Amino acid sequence: HLVYIAQALLPYAKANWRTLACVLGAIFAMAVSMTAGLIWFPLALPRAFGIDPATVGVGLGTAIAVATLIGVFLPPIALKLRIAALGQEPIRLARVFFWLAPLPAIFLPFVTSPFQAYAIAAFQGAMGVAGSALMPGILQDLAPAHLRPRVLALLGITNALALALSPIAIGAISGLIAGPRGMLLAITIVSLPFLVAAAVLISLAPRHYEATVRAVRSRRRGDRA
Repeated sequence: HLVYIAQALLPYAKANWRTLACVLGAIFAMAVSMTAGLIWFPLALPRAFGIDPATVGVGLGTAIAVATLIGVFLPPIALKLRIAALGQEPIRLARVFFWLAPLPAIFLPFVTSPFQAYAIAAFQGAMGVAGSALMPGILQDLAPAHLRPRVLALLGITNALALALSPIAIGAISGLIAGPRGMLLAITIVSLPFLVAAAVLISLAPRHYEATVRAVRSRRRGDRA
């Protein structure tokens, strides 16, 4: 079975490696950053501000809930409105969200209250969720019908790899930084470069993505003929 999967997927991946590298690379980089904040904020904020972990749980949970609601509903609203500045294609809309996500991360080491940290987490999370919510549809569009489940499976594999890397990176860096705000700085050191990398990769994707989609659609028309 694995041999069959490889034989079916590898020729497609070889022909479209630029598209897959940009899209999956952006997904991986965004997932590393989102996981960094989600896992380590409950430890970083009590250290930085001396507050009770239960209080952090309520505040961070509220921020995550708000971010998720905004992130889930924002893409379909933007696509429906067809805002000219955002572009009508999901891949171009994802680029906007991915470029907005790094902006608040710059200020995380300088927050003076837990509320400011929650606000950064909410905005960054909303943009990350909004961009990531578009990815299953993007992957589905660029995959031939017979390979669609396998290409979509790469989404789960990519996120799993990010989940494995993020805690290790934050833990290693935070151990080198002394002081109560060291973990906030470590989160920024890890998440900010990955956020920028995600934005850059998704910005490089449209040209390759459009070529892959055209090839897939042309093949579908040929199969029907």
